[in-house]
Amino acid sequence: ELTEPTASVHDAVQYLENTFSLFSQSLPLCVAKTAFLQAYEMINELLKSSIDQLPSYLLSDSRCLSQIYMDVNFCRDQIRHTSCFDKEHITYAQSVFDNLTQFLMLIINEDYENYIRTYQHKKNPYRCVSAGEVSSVLRRLRENTQKNAGFLKSFTKQGRDKKRYFDDLLRQFSDL
Repeated sequence: ELTEPTASVHDAVQYLENTFSLFSQSLPLCVAKTAFLQAYEMINELLKSSIDQLPSYLLSDSRCLSQIYMDVNFCRDQIRHTSCFDKEHITYAQSVFDNLTQFLMLIINEDYENYIRTYQHKKNPYRCVSAGEVSSVLRRLRENTQKNAGFLKSFTKQGRDKKRYFDDLLRQFSDL
């Protein structure tokens, strides 16, 4: 069971908090807030690119994705503890991570049918995630399944069903 963010994310957030504390004492508050928000946007982009760079076989490893999800939530939670942010800034700063949080939950829960079903509804739990992002991951997952299946496994019913499942999802996502 995962309970802690990775050390590198924890250290980066601590560094940001210390830096922001110094900034808020020596710079105008609006400049310090902007710097802090941009730093969190950069952390979000780095975490997102780490998913893009994951080997395909790790995309289907729920422990790996859960760890990244925990890191993202750690960053979101730390924003609340930033002393100089008002409620509006906290809400905006936390929303920086919405896309990544929703994207990870979609993949971890394999909730693709729900995404398709609620695609243009207001109550879509994955409203920040684009169909293109999901399609990209599904292609990588399909490739990984094909690699793991090997030549003979592709002739079995289970191998064909898994391939058909990904092909159907990809077709539906391309229609969105």
